[in-house]
Amino acid sequence: ASARKKGMEEAKGRYIGFVDPDDFINPLMYKKLFYAALSGKYDISYCGYNKYYESSGQVEKVSDALGYPYFEGTCDEKVIRALIYGARVAIWRGIYRKEFLKKNKISFYEDLKRFDDLPFKVETFAKAKSVIAVPEYMYYYRLERPGQDVACDDERLYVHFDIFKHLDRFMKATKNQQLLDYLQIVKVQTHFYALEKIQKKF
Repeated sequence: ASARKKGMEEAKGRYIGFVDPDDFINPLMYKKLFYAALSGKYDISYCGYNKYYESSGQVEKVSDALGYPYFEGTCDEKVIRALIYGARVAIWRGIYRKEFLKKNKISFYEDLKRFDDLPFKVETFAKAKSVIAVPEYMYYYRLERPGQDVACDDERLYVHFDIFKHLDRFMKATKNQQLLDYLQIVKVQTHFYALEKIQKKF
């Protein structure tokens, strides 16, 4: 979180993107995302991504939130808000308009030791006025790497409760009941994720 936050503070461009150090991208990814973003001055521009399995080299495309109306670009807030619970936590496959992030005070919570991308995803889709999807799979999310957060199955998953404290404060400040309802869906999804992974003794 601190590295991403520092990067945001130092960034000079109109849009900001993040690549995890163990992943890789199609060399044209940012060019295509940027051109799509500029076509309507969209707050968020994102693409599809691939699961890349380290041991076998197998690549699996993830068709996530790439269909209509996202690939045409949309300013329909109801449709955008649905991404809060309908899109996976994959903030690295998109770019975000710097002024949009600054105006809404969206950054990263440095007290979170892992999964700091979950609140960022929820907060950006809760506040975005426009999004566009590029229906290509240009980000490669590496799996089966030793030490990955997504591989943890112990008390480290309790960090979700700290994440929810931040999101509760953020959503309550919007005074929007629909957003609060969508947050409840996110919580249920996250708990199911944790319960499927966590060791029984925890």
